Amino acid sequence: MEDNSSQLIALCASILGDGEVTADEAYELADWLNRHPEACEQWPGKELIKPLQEIWADGSVNRRELHRLARLLISIQREWARHPKTDISSITDDSIREFLVADIDDVRLPSLRGKFRVPSQSEPGRFYEVDLNGPSCT
Repeated sequence: MEDNSSQLIALCASILGDGEVTADEAYELADWLNRHPEACEQWPGKELIKPLQEIWADGSVNRRELHRLARLLISIQREWARHPKTDISSITDDSIREFLVADIDDVRLPSLRGKFRVPSQSEPGRFYEVDLNGPSCT
């Protein structure tokens, strides 16, 4: 069975690249899995089947479903980053090279917006303002 994990991870990264998951991107992901059925038998493809089926089950795609898919893709990216050489990913030296040279225009985490007050770890009673739009921190 051919290992497509690295290709699927690269596709997930490209979908997350602009900070938004669209219905077209969800369709692209489902289409890729349909064209690579062997990827559906192993992680992370196996994790995506049911959520994608649920998105298309009612014939319409809503923001809540896309947000849930985005969170799943982020968790898959994090798991890949934590354990790139374990059985979870079943990678080989060739697939590592393939993943590193994958055609990804912009690999970024999804954009987060907002300002938050964060307590100082070293000075009780002091707070810092973290602006995720910048990003910046006082």
